[in-house]
Amino acid sequence: MQQTDIPEKLLSLVYATQTDPSMWQAFCDELNFVSTVPVMMFGHNLTSNESLGLLGGGLDPAELETYHAHFADKNPWMQMNAVMPTGTVGVSDQALERRDLFKTDN
Repeated sequence: MQQTDIPEKLLSLVYATQTDPSMWQAFCDELNFVSTVPVMMFGHNLTSNESLGLLGGGLDPAELETYHAHFADKNPWMQMNAVMPTGTVGVSDQALERRDLFKTDN
């Protein structure tokens, strides 16, 4: 894969999610592949009012299960998600300063 193909493939996957929301997993997997870092995405379909759940690329399914079992109800970033305007993307540092992150699992 050439570097010029990367954005096009990711964009194609985003477009594919319009008709098939399950393609978000393929997007996370591809983003993990091209960035070489683990990817986590929370999503909610406003049209159908359905959660897309927690998706991950480059993460072991057992890690995601551990997250669901222990951290899902403590996720400090969800407060940011509740107030973000529809259609915007945020980064974790906007919602929670790193020094405060270490206080969240007490």
